[in-house]
Amino acid sequence: MLTVLLALACQGVSPGTEGDKSLQTLIDLDVGAADLTLRDMDGDGDMDLVRVDGAGLAVFTLGERGRYARAPTALMKWPVGRTAWTVADMDGSGTHRVLLLTGEGRVFRHDFDGEGFSKGRLMVEDDVFLPPGITAMDFCRDVDGDGLPDLVLPTRSAHHVHLANGAGFDPPLIIAFDLSITISAGSPGQLGARVGRQVSVPKFRMYDLDGDGERDLISQTRERVTVHLAGEEGLPSEHTWVMDLVALQAELPKRPGLDFDDLLANVEEEVSWAVRDLDGVAPKDLIVVLGSKFRVYLGGSHTGTREEPDQILKASGKVLGWFVRQVVGDAQLDLQIVRGQRISLGRVLRYLILPGKLDFDIYTYTNSGGTFSRKPTQRGRVSVKIPRLLPLIAKAEEIGKAVIEQLEIPARRLTWGGDSETDDVVDIEGDTISVYLDCAPEEDRLERAWSGEPDVMSLLEVLVLEDLDALGDQGNITLEMSDLFERDFSAGAALRRGRAGKQAHWTLEVPGLADADQVVLLPTDLTGSGSDDLVLCSLLDDHWTVQVWVRD
Repeated sequence: MLTVLLALACQGVSPGTEGDKSLQTLIDLDVGAADLTLRDMDGDGDMDLVRVDGAGLAVFTLGERGRYARAPTALMKWPVGRTAWTVADMDGSGTHRVLLLTGEGRVFRHDFDGEGFSKGRLMVEDDVFLPPGITAMDFCRDVDGDGLPDLVLPTRSAHHVHLANGAGFDPPLIIAFDLSITISAGSPGQLGARVGRQVSVPKFRMYDLDGDGERDLISQTRERVTVHLAGEEGLPSEHTWVMDLVALQAELPKRPGLDFDDLLANVEEEVSWAVRDLDGVAPKDLIVVLGSKFRVYLGGSHTGTREEPDQILKASGKVLGWFVRQVVGDAQLDLQIVRGQRISLGRVLRYLILPGKLDFDIYTYTNSGGTFSRKPTQRGRVSVKIPRLLPLIAKAEEIGKAVIEQLEIPARRLTWGGDSETDDVVDIEGDTISVYLDCAPEEDRLERAWSGEPDVMSLLEVLVLEDLDALGDQGNITLEMSDLFERDFSAGAALRRGRAGKQAHWTLEVPGLADADQVVLLPTDLTGSGSDDLVLCSLLDDHWTVQVWVRD
């Protein structure tokens, strides 16, 4: 039986109006009993309920009156043997199909017509590797951006990418990857999340790497970067160029040992790279960074690294990070390097009893026609004031609890009035769900920074460097560490602050909701009306209760 995100079987439910003060309970089930997703399976525009468990994949259709079926409308039982499953929109119509990948390497498509599933239609046959049992796997997705979902099939040492061509699928592109099989419990905050035993997809992307308007394929493992550049006949099966990361890593100087006088010197140096348009001339250019040494290859998106770079730039000191971005106001991309001051072990120990400050310097190397200045043309500084750490350590549990409480604030944006604007807020306090109109704040920088897949460097760029740029040379920004713990860490906190003092437009009492161990509120348009319905998930004593309010 699959690991569960949320587990549901359906009782009859009725549609709601703004005057209807009742939620419709789907069911209570133990954590670990099933997997749930909401998808339009029959093409009627309504979100049907898909439940996956050991018995198979069941669909509960949403009827005309917003009533989910009491029993499964259809159940597709699992085949014998290793199987991976996914649900995908194959043609952009919004109607989803069930795809099964068998251990023998056959991909079958099953369509749901509102009453039952069609017999499986063979789409592709290939050599694959699947873990034992039933596996949720996102193996059908639009890789090349043409609107048609492609197939990404795992083998033991590579992924085979079959690009859709409108009449079928092309022969596979072979993408090496680092094998990773993990067990995941999924995210209760995402009804579309896939849970269970997950086989990693390779780290590859398709985008216009060289600037010619065609989407190229770039993959990366621990050993190499492999690039397939699209031509007149599409993507070639053989790579265009490869960058050997192992060989580049071998060029880095060996760290002699632990340095207690300069703790940042103990940070391992890495190889990193980026493709950017530095000179305004196609194709785009390649930047390869080995620790504190920067190599620039103009036109390198077509060639990869070459024996002689067009520029070698050596930064002094320890490079903690780097950016290629517009800084000085012209259209060209400049190079920014982050460096930290020497921090000794003794200094860190001193911070335990005395306040202090850490300074990080941001050096800008101006770009002129694809060549960075040999020396920094601008320097900014980010200072972080550190309070006495001993009291802070004593409050660590309290601070951590406050951060977690912020992240668990259930406030969400939603569209309530049918005006297509996501500027309303739904929130929960105690046993009450409340809707507030026209009070969601504009997406701030924190929300923007957390969108997508943020990392430390992207957060730094959005939250700090944009302000530092405006200050020009010798600009200084000071951050109080104690203030950081008082900031909003989640979109929920910002939305709750935005609706503070507002009169609730609509409320709903849910007895016992305040006692739940975890509450997730998901505004979701279940019927295609343009306004959001409500899906409420609450966890108490290892039991999920899932309830819905479907707009009339």
